[in-house]
Amino acid sequence: MLSVPSHTMGRTSGKATLLMDGTLNLPHPLVLTAQAADTEVFHYTGVMQQPDRNKFTLTMIREIEDLTKAEVWELEWHSDIGNTKVIKAIWSFKHKRLPDGTYLKHKARLCAHGGMQIEGEHYWDTYSPVVQWMTVRFLLIVASILNLHTRSIDFTLTYTQAPIDINIYLGLPAGFTVEGNHNNYVLKLKKNLYGLKQAGLSWFEMLCNHLISSGFKQSNSDPCFFHRGGLILVCYVDDCLIFSKSLADVDRLIADL
Repeated sequence: MLSVPSHTMGRTSGKATLLMDGTLNLPHPLVLTAQAADTEVFHYTGVMQQPDRNKFTLTMIREIEDLTKAEVWELEWHSDIGNTKVIKAIWSFKHKRLPDGTYLKHKARLCAHGGMQIEGEHYWDTYSPVVQWMTVRFLLIVASILNLHTRSIDFTLTYTQAPIDINIYLGLPAGFTVEGNHNNYVLKLKKNLYGLKQAGLSWFEMLCNHLISSGFKQSNSDPCFFHRGGLILVCYVDDCLIFSKSLADVDRLIADL
């Protein structure tokens, strides 16, 4: 075992943990619980071999019900689409845990196999901007100085809210069938689904268009920074920070979104 000589222990330790601003860079106690809080990820075959597969089955049913209610797809005959390529539907399962390792919930997410998409046929542009960290830090400093109200919001089933601009067909997800021969049916996507290469861009364009139509102006230096009067909104995929001196304005914006 390698060790530091005792006569240099204090000096070496101090230099190793002291940052430029005088604060200490020490491991957080929760680091010790990282292994216990590990979130295992399974696909359909693997999750069906787990002792708690019944709980995952319930989350699968809930996911399909939510997507159906949101009108993400519509059922079509396979014979009606000719030789059009069908994208595979993939399940992703995860144990969500608290930092101490105890279960928080079982999560099931239905995704599209984006690797089966063909550039120029199923998608073109894929780049979606995210807010610059310099912008976030600057706004938090300004909010602290000016005593601005600050709210953080997160959108639910984000990508599935954005409409899709091209015909994409999905195979039926594992574990679910349609009455009759399920091989005769496919799902025509009406909205984006997680896993599609253009899903992030479609969502950002939808959010951006809504904010601009609501009177917001987009920054030239940071495309994820929007402002309207005394309201400021910055977005990072499906997370947003809102700043304003008026809490009522913040609440109205959240209700509108």
